[in-house]
Amino acid sequence: MVSWPILLETLIPTSRNKRKNKKGPSGLFRTSFDPQQAQLRDAKASPYPKTHRPLLDMLEKVIEDLPGNKILTWTVSYADAASKHIKYQHSGNVDIREKDGWNADGKIIMEHVLAQAIHHRGEGGLVVRQFLPTTFMGKRGDGLPMILPEKRVYGLRMEEGKLAPIDAEAMRWAHETDADTGEHLETEQGVSYDELPELRAFLTAVR
Repeated sequence: MVSWPILLETLIPTSRNKRKNKKGPSGLFRTSFDPQQAQLRDAKASPYPKTHRPLLDMLEKVIEDLPGNKILTWTVSYADAASKHIKYQHSGNVDIREKDGWNADGKIIMEHVLAQAIHHRGEGGLVVRQFLPTTFMGKRGDGLPMILPEKRVYGLRMEEGKLAPIDAEAMRWAHETDADTGEHLETEQGVSYDELPELRAFLTAVR
């Protein structure tokens, strides 16, 4: 079974945890946030298994085809092949701009981490946040009003190295449930949830 606390750590924005004055979910593993340059150096030093290139290509294409700017966030964990006692945990994100495409360094790190997690039958979750052209009147951190873009959020879970899309209702539940207490959180303004049907069809075909 996929660890929902790990997935929730990815799905629930940090600002919502702060709003509830709750500590972040501990989950099954403690997530490590390595500096990006260290992650980039590791990714370049140890190439990922090329057998996973078609899956990564499809994932990247589906995300690229979504209109507007996007942010891909991941949290994955996997055991080292040589020693089952050593576990690696990786969290990060990468921007995909409508005009400029992927952040180059972030894409290298993402591909390396996901390929390693798939190869070593890891678990975790990925979230795509798509920024829409429509806006709403929200609030800044200091409480003052501010015009903000609406977002559409998509998710994938990883279990034993296999990716599967998360449907819209499960995504909504994850965003609106406190990871520590299970209590319902208020619905976040300007956010909708959806699934990536093209990716579901592809992932079903390659299983």
